[in-house]
Amino acid sequence: MNWRKAEEIVRSLCKGRFTKASGSTHGDVDVVSDEYAIEVKSTGKPRFRVTKSLLDKLWNNAIVRGLTPLLIIFFNEDMYIFILKRALNKSNKNSVSINIKNILDKYYVHHYILERLEIPKGR
Repeated sequence: MNWRKAEEIVRSLCKGRFTKASGSTHGDVDVVSDEYAIEVKSTGKPRFRVTKSLLDKLWNNAIVRGLTPLLIIFFNEDMYIFILKRALNKSNKNSVSINIKNILDKYYVHHYILERLEIPKGR
């Protein structure tokens, strides 16, 4: 699935809006709703690398707005939703690879926790 279609699906599901600097490395998140700041990624590969810099961008954009940060990854047509939280203890990892064949409930990157959420019914 291409990135634009993935963003449109997320925008529609959360009744959000696109941001102006969506897609830039240091810019804004992709979609904002009343509750969430959302970074949307899509890949045709079986894994996706999540970096500290990606999580920093998401965290900072969400906190400034007073919103909950979400990372949504599409592996082809399959959507996985992760809520971003701060970890009390810092991890030594500056990135993590999320593999479609073995999606974990939690991933630890630097001082963040990515916690997997269930996909809403009807998707």
